[in-house]
Amino acid sequence: TQRVLAADGTLIKASSIGKTRQEFEQQGYRTPCLLGWYEVQQMLLQALPKSTAVHLGAEFDRYEQDASTGLLTVHFKGGQQQPVQAGLLVAADGYFSRVRRQAVGDGLPTYGKTVVWRARLPAASAVAAGLDLQDNSSASAQDAGRYFFAFPISSGEYVWTAGVTDEKLAEQGVDPASLLEPLRRGTNSNSSSSSNNNSRQQQEDQWQEEQHKKPNQREQAASADIPSSALNTQGYSAQDAGRGEAARDRCLQAMAGYCDKVLKVIAGTPGTCLVEHGIYTRPASAMTPAAYGTGRVVVTGDAAHPLRPTGQGLNQAMEDAWGLGAALAGSAAIGEGQLAGLQEFRQQRAQRMRTVVAFTTAVGEAAYTRSTSKEQAEQERAPDTAKMSTEDFLNFCYDVNFERLGDL
Repeated sequence: TQRVLAADGTLIKASSIGKTRQEFEQQGYRTPCLLGWYEVQQMLLQALPKSTAVHLGAEFDRYEQDASTGLLTVHFKGGQQQPVQAGLLVAADGYFSRVRRQAVGDGLPTYGKTVVWRARLPAASAVAAGLDLQDNSSASAQDAGRYFFAFPISSGEYVWTAGVTDEKLAEQGVDPASLLEPLRRGTNSNSSSSSNNNSRQQQEDQWQEEQHKKPNQREQAASADIPSSALNTQGYSAQDAGRGEAARDRCLQAMAGYCDKVLKVIAGTPGTCLVEHGIYTRPASAMTPAAYGTGRVVVTGDAAHPLRPTGQGLNQAMEDAWGLGAALAGSAAIGEGQLAGLQEFRQQRAQRMRTVVAFTTAVGEAAYTRSTSKEQAEQERAPDTAKMSTEDFLNFCYDVNFERLGDL
């Protein structure tokens, strides 16, 4: 059951998830499922040939290209690993991609004036915190400028996420400068101030270095194949836990005024299970073939197309991976034919992503203008500015046939 609540906890409406899934399947789509990032990473990791070498803890610094052979030499920060020669460099290094900075050079993404807190809890911890969703139920609560959403994922664990706009943060007395992420401040990539851009780059470099010194929980789990049930404390120092607890306290302050059930869940979440970050995006107009890199450098995922949280971030990253695999299917090396295929891949993905970015941006921004209350339960929420219906968008996203790469 999907339950929509007012901020005070009043039930506004409840609908059957089973009915939604049945309707989805009747349209010819496969049953949707909710997967944790860790599970997706593990599935991809396990699908690699056993001969594949996976190295963790090495941070990209720069690449150089040999003018005669076209091959790339990839260097890592601080001599963490010896330089590697490669025929292809695929960048999947997130919002603040260092590879994109060098290959595309179009600046950092724009801060979306929204802060998000995300948490993942083992079932027992979730129930202890008051988050007991029976029969795969989900629950959401919302008022203007804030939302809270909780749901179970395929592993049996629980996820909750809360988002608050800058305007609402100010109303709640939360100082944006107190947030963990250095790039949380002054991150409009359209700024023409070189001093501001230099400051942002220094902040981003510092943030990247801190992340390298403290490997995140999921990476450590992947390297040691730690079961997800053990992820609530594995890999975190006391300092990391303290930062998580401070982030949780800011979340509580930002969500003050919500019903006791929501606040209890947030308060009962260990700091080691929670992350805090800003939302960053690029406009649909920036979705050009050049955004996907050039030549032997391919930019993918959030590095190519950061999106507002709508579920399409992971979906489109997977499409990037499939499209890249299709472009290189059967190739043992990267030659002129493969480079032409990569450019066609860039053109196809840029065209498709312009529609995805336009829709998710419109829907994501409109979500924070909505307010649910018992009095408004029967009224239409604030309209989206998307130029296509939700049904048309779902058809656009999922009415696609992905062949097995091994058959290409």
